[in-house]
Amino acid sequence: MSKNLFLTIFLFLGAPQPMFSQASEKAIIEGIDGNALLAECTQVIRLLDGESLTEVQTCLVSSCLGYMEGFSDAQLWYVALMDADPIYCSPKGAKFGQLVRVIVK
Repeated sequence: MSKNLFLTIFLFLGAPQPMFSQASEKAIIEGIDGNALLAECTQVIRLLDGESLTEVQTCLVSSCLGYMEGFSDAQLWYVALMDADPIYCSPKGAKFGQLVRVIVK
């Protein structure tokens, strides 16, 4: 499969999109930047640490987790379809919360 076809499929079907954040409409149009993703994923850590979150903060958690899943799924497809080496690796047995903490750090 050509790289262009893979990219088209990824962008059409698999590109992670912020679905639940307050700024999601703007983010979809303009793209989300690293600072916004950091703010969203920081809420995941707060939740994991047992803090209570508002509805808006909970939506930010969903957006971060959606991006993380999107990155993970995109790599699986990239490796499978392109017969390529992974772009990144994570330790076997790493929990999702640990991966979010690494991203925030």
